[in-house]
Amino acid sequence: MRASELFGHKRGAFTGADADSIGLFRQAEGGNNISGRDWGAAPFNAGETLTDYPGAQRSVLSAARRNIPINVRIIAATNRNLKKEIERGAFREDLYYRLNVISISLPPLRDRREDLPLLMTSILNRIVQGGTLPTISPAAMALLNSYSYPGNVRELENILERAYVLGGQVILPEHLPEHLQKVGLGASAVEAGPRETAIIERDDIALPVQLDDILGAD
Repeated sequence: MRASELFGHKRGAFTGADADSIGLFRQAEGGNNISGRDWGAAPFNAGETLTDYPGAQRSVLSAARRNIPINVRIIAATNRNLKKEIERGAFREDLYYRLNVISISLPPLRDRREDLPLLMTSILNRIVQGGTLPTISPAAMALLNSYSYPGNVRELENILERAYVLGGQVILPEHLPEHLQKVGLGASAVEAGPRETAIIERDDIALPVQLDDILGAD
C-alpha cells in the first residue's frame, strides 16, 4: 500500500494523481477501523511513513505538509513471524512496537477443528445468499474434518464453493477436490481413484414426500 493511499495527496503530487485524496486515515476519522491483511509483507520503506512522525497515531501528514489530527483504530494482520522478520532486517522494529499494542494469536484451522461446523455454516450462507443450505453427507463431513487445510479458511471457502457448484443441495465426497478425497484412505485408495457414493435402491421405504412430483416439477 502506497503512502498516498494512507495519508492522502494533492492533485498533481505525482503521475496519476488526477484529484485530491484525503487518504484512508482521514476517511476512518472518528474511531473506525483501518485493517490490513498482511502488514508483514509491506515494503520496508512503507513503515518509514508510519513511524517517522512522533504521535503518528494521532496525526497524519498530508501532501500539503500539515499535521491533521485523527482518531482511528488500526487492525494489522499477518501470517509471518514479525520477530524473525525484524531479525533479518525485513520489517521495521519501530513499526512493530507502534502496531503491537494488543496482540491476538489466531491458530491455523488445522488446530481448531471444533470451529469447522460454524465456519462451514457461515461460508455456505454467503454462497447460497439466503437460500436453503446444502446437506453435507456424513462421508463428506468426515473428509472435511480430517483435512489439514494448509490454505486455512480461504481454502475451506474454495472447497465449499466448488462442492456447492457440483453437488447443489447435497454435498457428497465426489464433489470435494480429489486430493481431499484421498485423505486418510491410504495408498491403495490413491491408486483406485476417487470414490463414488453407492446408490441403494429400496422399494420398501416410505418417504414423507413424493419424489416423482418434485423431480418432475419445472
